[in-house]
Formats: sequence, C-alpha cells, structure tokens
Amino acid sequence: MTLEDILKEVSEADLLFFYLGVTEIPCVMCSPLRVDRSPSFSITTLDGHRIHWRDFATKESGNILDLFEKLWKLSYTEVISKIWNDIQ
Repeated sequence: MTLEDILKEVSEADLLFFYLGVTEIPCVMCSPLRVDRSPSFSITTLDGHRIHWRDFATKESGNILDLFEKLWKLSYTEVISKIWNDIQ
C-alpha cells in the first residue's frame, strides 16, 4: 500500500478535511501539532494538488504524510494503513 494507492480513492484535500476539518486551501491556522494560541501554521498546495504544510514557530514543514506522522506519532507504514482502513 502506498500514498498513490490512497490517492486513487481520495484527494489530499479530502484527507485534510476528513482528519482536520480544513475546508479551504491555502489557509493559515493554529498548529494541530502543538498548543498554539495564534495561527502560525500554513497549508498550501504545490501544483494545485499536493499538500505542503509549514509551522512557522518550529520551522518544520513537509507533505501530508509527514503531517499525519507527526500528528499521530506513527510511522509512514502505520499512517498509510490507518488512512486506508479509515477510507474503506
């Protein structure tokens, strides 16, 4: 199972909505990775489809799987499995 297999079923934007309630991209919001009282976390797309995030306070950034790995404290394989099970 890979991210590409999952993306045949749902988009990255669909995953952001499902797990974080994000309805608009680009957006700036409070970080889902830590306690954050003022919006300092951005979500954008790189090519109109692939999600890219950046936490301005910690200087961390990455793709959607990096975000879910950090959010859930799971490995790449565990994240893929969780998403696959959740969308089935």
